[in-house]
Amino acid sequence: KANFVKDAPNEFNVTHEFVSGTEGKDLPQAVKDLTPKDQTGKEDGSVVKPTEPKETEVKDTENDGTWKFEGYKDQDKTTDEVDAKVDGADVKFEGEWKFTPNKHKVTYEYVSGTKGVELPEALKAKAPGEVPGKVKGDKVKSPVPEGKDAEYRDDVNKGTWTFKSYDKDEVEISNKDEKVTGTWEFTPDP
Repeated sequence: KANFVKDAPNEFNVTHEFVSGTEGKDLPQAVKDLTPKDQTGKEDGSVVKPTEPKETEVKDTENDGTWKFEGYKDQDKTTDEVDAKVDGADVKFEGEWKFTPNKHKVTYEYVSGTKGVELPEALKAKAPGEVPGKVKGDKVKSPVPEGKDAEYRDDVNKGTWTFKSYDKDEVEISNKDEKVTGTWEFTPDP
């Protein structure tokens, strides 16, 4: 008998690749490190399944959020399970991860900038409402009161409060909630 030299061995590999399913965000190394090792020695015609990652959720402190494994893309859609048939070539499964940013809020507080005079509760209550749902990199301009809103008549202390300034004109969200303080100054009636 002649010895036939096969052009290709009849054993194939199953490889895995992780991709980002979130536009504008690259997978961090911590997610790439979870890519399963190749499955080797698969015969032609055999049905193969991808290896699930050891973890399906990764905290990303740099981007301030969490990556979640969404699953592997199904190659042939014939069953509910993700699998593929080895057809004379290595099989590659692509696993998708999606990023969810942590949400933060900006809160505002009004304080007295005049020694010995307490800011009235009614004026404290006029501070802007919180701005929720902000993510790392967002910039939030502090809403400066204008016109009539920048003054407040105080009949108890007999005088007028005038808005002076915020301690931050704008905040850029990092990885935490932000608080902005607005100072008011009191001028007694002449």
